[in-house]
Order: sequence, then structure tokens, then C-alpha cells
Amino acid sequence: MNYINSGAVSPDEIRNVLREDTNSAFNALEGDAPNDPIDFDPDNDPDNDSFNDNVATDDEWNEADHPRKPNGQFGEGGGKVEKSQRSDKIRKRTRKKVQLPKDEYAKVIHELNSNLPSELKNKKMFRRSIGNYTYKIQNNGFNEYKIIGKQEINEMFD
Repeated sequence: MNYINSGAVSPDEIRNVLREDTNSAFNALEGDAPNDPIDFDPDNDPDNDSFNDNVATDDEWNEADHPRKPNGQFGEGGGKVEKSQRSDKIRKRTRKKVQLPKDEYAKVIHELNSNLPSELKNKKMFRRSIGNYTYKIQNNGFNEYKIIGKQEINEMFD
């Protein structure tokens, strides 16, 4: 349709190509293509009075009536982009660290440093089962793990 509408080829040329293709479902076509379809102009349609009522045109847009923030988003009066209070709280939120006995803490950190799968190394949070417990870990980089949760494996299935 794009080639026909742009005038690059005629409907008859397309019809001939389809007719000559033995793998085409159109190889049984006969005769010339039907006349070109009538161009529909909605502006001249007497039955459609309201067609253009809700269509925006270039002359209706005035950039000055729609101020933008510095980041390009539409907003009230442009100016400084204010951060969401909720996003500030999320960034500032600190998780309570679980206090573990020294030997257990050493065992967990050693396991994380030695056997952490590569897919977990870049995650900010993950869970890891070590011994009889599953630990929830906040990952701040190699050897900078914060244990923020501990749950006995048997409790998880109760």
C-alpha cells in the first residue's frame, strides 16, 4: 500500500507480481486491478460534522502556555524540580543490622566472600542460605555486607 500510495508502483504492477508468484494465494487473479480507491477527505464529509472538533492543530499550541521544568517535563511554572519526599525517605532509610555472635558472623561473611555467585555480586539485596539459616543481605560491595535478616530454615516452611 505504501508503494502504491507514494506512486512508486501501480496497483496493476503489484497485481501482476502476485499473479506470477506460484507460491502466492493470489496466483489465480485475472484481469486488471480495480480502479484506485476514492481518497477520503474527512474535512469534506457532509455526514461528519464533529470529526475535527477534538483534533489539535499546530496553531492551537503555544509553548508559553505550557511551562516546562528544567528536565523537560510539563509542570507548574517551570523552575526548580522538587524531589519527592517519599524518594528522599527511601534513599535515607537505613536497615537495622542483625547482631550475630562473632563465630556465626565470621562464618557468614567468609561464605559470602568465598562462594557468592556472580549473579548476586551486583544485587543490592539478596537472600542466602548458610547452614540452618537464611540470611537477608544488603550488599555494599565485597566484604561490605550488612546482615539485615535471619530466619531459621525450618521456620520458613511452617
